[in-house]
Amino acid sequence: SRSVFAAGDDGTLVFWDGYRWTLLPQETSNAFSAVWGSGRNDVYAVASNGGIYHHRGFSFLRQPVQPMSANHLMTDVSGSSGSDVWAVGWLGWAAHYDGAAWTWAHTGVVRHLWSVWAHSPTDVFAVGEQGTLLHYDGLAWSTMPSPTSEGLEAVWGTSPVDVWAVGLWDTVLHYDGFDWTPVNT
Repeated sequence: SRSVFAAGDDGTLVFWDGYRWTLLPQETSNAFSAVWGSGRNDVYAVASNGGIYHHRGFSFLRQPVQPMSANHLMTDVSGSSGSDVWAVGWLGWAAHYDGAAWTWAHTGVVRHLWSVWAHSPTDVFAVGEQGTLLHYDGLAWSTMPSPTSEGLEAVWGTSPVDVWAVGLWDTVLHYDGFDWTPVNT
């Protein structure tokens, strides 16, 4: 597919159709920190105002997630399908979309979370401050033993037994389904 979405400062959301970039209308001037989609007409973005926005082919519209407060600033979004989407953010907060509604879920930590990667409804990983590593098993979030105290800024994988996290000071970790281990860079 040639469809690409990108997000940035001042409420900027753009779409690449394989030939040109198009600025998309939205209802905020806040900075966007992440964008994820299951398809061209099913894209989510999170903004610095804590908002979660959904694109269904025309524009990005803010999604109702209640209660919203200053503590719910979201930093990343990922999903395994259009009916299994996670957003994470400050103070350990996470929000889940089940295809019908968004609900808040606290992860059990009070550290800022910077990234989330959803492989399936029963395998979701999140990372954050001070080496925070979390896993969602379909029922609850749990803390995973971390071999680092450095901030982790991104997580992604190819399967639940091949997950990578990167962070400050050249920190690279790999999860093999059993343990997170440091990788020399």
